[in-house]
Amino acid sequence: MGSNRRLVTHESAGATIVDTFATANYQDALRLERAVLDVVSEWRTSNPLVSGGGEVWSDEARLIRVADFVERGMK
Repeated sequence: MGSNRRLVTHESAGATIVDTFATANYQDALRLERAVLDVVSEWRTSNPLVSGGGEVWSDEARLIRVADFVERGMK
């Protein structure tokens, strides 16, 4: 929310942004991020070019449309 710094960092390291979702505030963004990370954790990997590894998944990861995920109550 309010900054695309993280998206730019991921893209500059070679990542592809597959979806975004605007939240009302930073706390909502953090809750949404945690819920998505929990669901796709089995496909999580790392990218040494992104500080801290970042939110990076293998090509086999299940694609989640974030808006649909929110509408389902983040399940």
